[in-house]
Amino acid sequence: MTEVRWERMFPDQLEAALAACPVVYFPYGLCEPHGPQNAVGLDALKAHAICCRSAQEHGGIVAPPDYWHIHEIGLYASWAAASVGEARSWLTAVPPWIHFKNICYHLRAADALGFHAAILLTGHYG
Repeated sequence: MTEVRWERMFPDQLEAALAACPVVYFPYGLCEPHGPQNAVGLDALKAHAICCRSAQEHGGIVAPPDYWHIHEIGLYASWAAASVGEARSWLTAVPPWIHFKNICYHLRAADALGFHAAILLTGHYG
């Protein structure tokens, strides 16, 4: 299977993939408790897997997953303790305005590299 994960590709592979299909996928997610049956990084892990599958089937390059995402900052720790039973939330949250600026930078960088399209996918939903 062709490698589509940016962080595992060599420069010549990146150049060939960009020439073949100038699309970049940006997977986003959040580390937070998802119960004892799931890893805290589930959000980004599933977004990354979906992006990889899409790129393998249709072309493009998948950027490394971004595990810092927005959340209801400040109130989550007490909710997690009461509702999930987690003393620490292990949350990788940033304020919405920081997340927005980060996404804007990702898009500008993709444009500067010559991508024609960007697909942004978050695994933090539901």
